[in-house]
Amino acid sequence: MVNGIGVKLPKVYSGSGLSLHQAGLFVSVITDLGLTVLWDGGTRVYIQLESQHQGQVSGLCGNFDGDAENDFTTRQGIVEATPDRFGNSWRVSQTCPEVYDDDIPHPCSENPHRVTWARKRCSTISQTLFQSCHQDVPYQPFYEWCVFDACG
Repeated sequence: MVNGIGVKLPKVYSGSGLSLHQAGLFVSVITDLGLTVLWDGGTRVYIQLESQHQGQVSGLCGNFDGDAENDFTTRQGIVEATPDRFGNSWRVSQTCPEVYDDDIPHPCSENPHRVTWARKRCSTISQTLFQSCHQDVPYQPFYEWCVFDACG
């Protein structure tokens, strides 16, 4: 849908520099400005900028300066330590409530029917396939993140 009207892909909007395409599982929005957005129709969105924009942007997706350490820079120019404080700094309207990590329920609590499946699928990281890596990379945090995402 574009502006409430159903669109059949591919769709090119003449004169606006905007085109929409199907790219595998994703819908891609391509602009003449050097911005591409990929959306899976659900929860994943990827934003790609051409190198000419490097260091010229700011916001929830970072500043594209090649330094991941400062990607949580607020609108006020302060680098926050937590994603919730960073995200709250970019609220557009003060009527939107602030969100804190403590406010977000664990997806496995919200979807208990997925817990067993999530643990089984994510246990691959603790098994023989990755065992040679375990001495260099502790797998437990990655396992927990996997279960969190799989339950969600």
